Amino acid sequence: MSSFLSLDAQTLVFAAAGLVLVLTVKAYVARRRRNPRGLPLPPGPKPYPIIGNVTQIPQDNPWEAYHEMCKEHGDMIYVNAMGTGILILDNASRAFEVLEQRGLNYSDRPWIPTVDLTRMDWSFGVMNYGTKWKQLRREFHQFFRRDSLAQFHPMMYEEISSFLQRLKSKPENFIEDLELLFGSIIMRTAYGFDDIGQNKAIIANAEALIEAFGESNKPGKFMVNIFPVLRFLPAWFPGGGFQRYFQKVAGISNETVQKPFEQAKADLAEGKRSVHPSMVTTLLDRIASEKNSVPGLVDPETMAKGICALTYLAGGDTTMATATACILALANNPEIQRKAHAEIDAIVGAHRLPTVGDRHSLPYVHAIVKETYRWFTIIPLGIPHASAEDDEYDGYFIPKGTIIMPNAWAILHDPAVFDKPFEFIPERYLKDGKIDPNVLDADSAGFGYGRRICPGIHFSHDTLFLFIASLLASFDITPPNDASGNPTVLKLEVNNSTITKPLPFKCNFAIRPGREALLH
Repeated sequence: MSSFLSLDAQTLVFAAAGLVLVLTVKAYVARRRRNPRGLPLPPGPKPYPIIGNVTQIPQDNPWEAYHEMCKEHGDMIYVNAMGTGILILDNASRAFEVLEQRGLNYSDRPWIPTVDLTRMDWSFGVMNYGTKWKQLRREFHQFFRRDSLAQFHPMMYEEISSFLQRLKSKPENFIEDLELLFGSIIMRTAYGFDDIGQNKAIIANAEALIEAFGESNKPGKFMVNIFPVLRFLPAWFPGGGFQRYFQKVAGISNETVQKPFEQAKADLAEGKRSVHPSMVTTLLDRIASEKNSVPGLVDPETMAKGICALTYLAGGDTTMATATACILALANNPEIQRKAHAEIDAIVGAHRLPTVGDRHSLPYVHAIVKETYRWFTIIPLGIPHASAEDDEYDGYFIPKGTIIMPNAWAILHDPAVFDKPFEFIPERYLKDGKIDPNVLDADSAGFGYGRRICPGIHFSHDTLFLFIASLLASFDITPPNDASGNPTVLKLEVNNSTITKPLPFKCNFAIRPGREALLH
């Protein structure tokens, strides 16, 4: 009997060894088929067995931590998070070569379980590159082409004028009023809502969704993003408590998409139309006129709800944060304000506010806008891309499904490209009194690359230019004084989030002489 058991055990050992050998050879053959030249992965910190580099993925200010890794390993690094590859591109040339020149393969978005759990799949911003994405982006883009934006400018002028009046009355509330300003511009653009109270409620809901979604997708924040199978864990099961959080976020997501659209639809049915154009009016009018036509890939009303909701998520909070950073920079730089004041006074005068049409005649103010986008990086690690297929790049193997993250913060603060990169210097964008087109613009790093560039880029540019030019035309901005009566130096501090915001600060606003009439 013992010899029989011994023989049986030997058979099992040989069978197990054979199975391991077969699986090893199969895995080797598969790797060789995918990577026939046996190219290495890009350099990076050495991974641990099984877990890879999970413990090395930074949580606090990851853009700075990844930049430090790149100083050690090269201008792009590869880290492994439990089998998911992440490629960090640390300079402009790497980002351009991968995301622009090879855009066909690198225009997907990574699949992240929390996108499904938060019910954010209505947003084409998180969809893979394909027919559905193209349809939604095309519909969105029709409202934000350069030649379409003039219809929104009168409404922008109204909102900025109202903001300046509020700033005159209660300058201490400037951050809260900035949120209302840019939120209202977006809400009126998307839904045509003119009621400030109504806009405040919708803005608060949308901001809660932006913050929650950003937290949900921080690398390493939730284990379900590392172990996707956990998404099937019931909320009542031990360890399933995260499900309740995501259920709450999914509820906010649904309300963000449904509630304002249905309200706008009801308003139109009752004959209530805003005096200014809006996306929802155009879309619903078109849906009504095409009700008997053959439907496209996406249901027209579902599409309309999604692109209207995405308008705020993509533009309101980001433009507000950028404007806040610009105010801080201006408060610290009175000489920059003096130059801008002189230019505005010479071109615009004291009896009206600047318009979009003045931009080409106000190159210094235009340079301030460009420098703001560069100096303050709203999305420091960009919006992640993903590789659709295996690829070879610069002697390295890039596996299918690799997450590609362009380090926009490092790109826009590269001392090899920008002298004194952490100083606010609008003059770097000027040559012979005009905008210098040869200086690296912040557009790609700030608004995305290739086929995934944000289609609202021109809307953002117009809004921010109008705001900054109007603010400079009307006010002097100074920092608070210290105990000795000397001006303090404001420090730009940001929250640790996917979309960064300056932390609250105080400054003073004084109406410029002769500008009182502009603020009535």
